[in-house]
Amino acid sequence: MYTWINHHIEAGHGPPTFFITLSCAEYMWPDIRQLITDRFIVAGMDTSALDKSFVQIVNDYTLVVQEYFQERVKIWLSTIGAAIYHIKHYWLRYEFAPSRGQIHAHILAIHENSLIMEPYYKYSQNREKQEEFLHQWMTEELGITARFPKTTSNFNSQSKSHPSKSFYKDISNKKDEDFVVCLEKLQYHKCSAFCMRKRRIL
Repeated sequence: MYTWINHHIEAGHGPPTFFITLSCAEYMWPDIRQLITDRFIVAGMDTSALDKSFVQIVNDYTLVVQEYFQERVKIWLSTIGAAIYHIKHYWLRYEFAPSRGQIHAHILAIHENSLIMEPYYKYSQNREKQEEFLHQWMTEELGITARFPKTTSNFNSQSKSHPSKSFYKDISNKKDEDFVVCLEKLQYHKCSAFCMRKRRIL
C-alpha cells in the first residue's frame, strides 16, 4: 500500500493534523490471487477460470481487491496510525481515480496531543525556527525524513523486488535497506498525464 503523508498546521493553536493518502497496490499483493481463489471454492465454481495472468485476474474481480484494500486501511489505522502517528480522530474518504490503483483513501487525521505544537506557535515570527522544529519533530516522532541514511551507498536497491510484494513478517530491515527501497520505489513523485503539479518553465 502506497502512503503519502503531508503535514499541515491549521491556523491557531491546536494539535497537528495530517493529510494522508493511501493508494492501492493491487498488482503487487500476492495474497489477492488466493483470496479470489477462496471465493471461487466457497461458491462452488470451477477455479480453472483463474488460469490467466495475475493482472487480468485483478482487473476481472475488482470487488475482492477493493474489499481487501479497505481491510488493509482499517489495520493500518489501528496499528501504524494509532501507535506511530498517534492518531486520535480521523475522517476518511474512499475515491477512485486513474494512476492510483483501483481504489485509494484520503484521510484527515488529528494527533492525540493537543500541546505538542506549542513550540511551533512560539516561533510564529520566525519561519526558520518553525521549519527546524517541524523537521526535528517529524523525524524523531514520526520517523519521516527526506534524507537518505549514510549507510545506503553500499548497496543497489534497484535489484530488490517491489516492496509492496513483501509480507511484514518477511521484512528484516537490515542496515536501513528496506526503508531506502520503500523511499526509492514509493515516495518519489513521478509526473503522469493525470498529475496536477505545476511544471516549472525552464
